Amino acid sequence: MPPAPTARQVALDLLSAVLRRKRPLDDAIEDNPDMPVLSVRDRAFARLLVATVLRRLGQIDALIADCLNTPLAPRAAIVQDILRLGISQLMFLRTPPHAAVATSVDLAHQRGLLSHKGLVNAVLRRLSVEGAERVERQDA
Repeated sequence: MPPAPTARQVALDLLSAVLRRKRPLDDAIEDNPDMPVLSVRDRAFARLLVATVLRRLGQIDALIADCLNTPLAPRAAIVQDILRLGISQLMFLRTPPHAAVATSVDLAHQRGLLSHKGLVNAVLRRLSVEGAERVERQDA
């Protein structure tokens, strides 16, 4: 039997449903088969993660673009979503940097994105150091 899904795995699926399949968040939550498996706390966290990404999407995508020499290819949309979730945790939800980075790298690994683990790690580590200043400049 496969391990139970984590809140971050479910959040990644929800974010994909909203951004790529154009589903309203409430519908995506209702239709996601893994949501009922999560604890009440994890369901709330998954929803908060996705809602924060959606609320700050332009700002988060600008932070990602600032950290990359070349934009991610459209086929790497899931990598972009993993970065979005990690940045949301780092910059706006005040998740400890080591936890936000490690869980995002783990998420890339779980999704079979082994060649992108280093990229996820590098972008999030960079933003764990420089991110607050970059967000301040965006808000100015």
